[in-house]
Amino acid sequence: MKLAKFLTTTAAAALLSSAVQAANIKIGASLPITGGLSVSGEKHKRGYELCTELINDAGGILGRQVELVVSDNRSDPATAINQYERFINVDKVDAVYGTFSSRLTFPVASVLSKYNMVHPVPSGGRCASMSRVTRTCSISR
Repeated sequence: MKLAKFLTTTAAAALLSSAVQAANIKIGASLPITGGLSVSGEKHKRGYELCTELINDAGGILGRQVELVVSDNRSDPATAINQYERFINVDKVDAVYGTFSSRLTFPVASVLSKYNMVHPVPSGGRCASMSRVTRTCSISR
């Protein structure tokens, strides 16, 4: 339930910062559905789909339904980068969900930063201090 609340908050924040009001809120997610990270990618895909269903069943976000746009990045960083560029420039998504694995997340972060997009990361990777990537880490107690 915490994941659903986090994703709802992220989508709402993206919506409020958007100047264009569309019928649905489009959220893009590039996930490793095939390739070496496919087991985790498929689980994240099902989680995003469940979250979208729960949000829409509850009336959407600010009365608008959420449309999830998922692409398979084949566990390849270059493909993930291209897909997020396409989400933003072609599909005109309102928000994005992060991909899985630091192998994919770190390269994608620079693209999303370029477009001032929030980059919620569902899991994977470790916290690292990098000049071009900013991540917030929390420690469960």
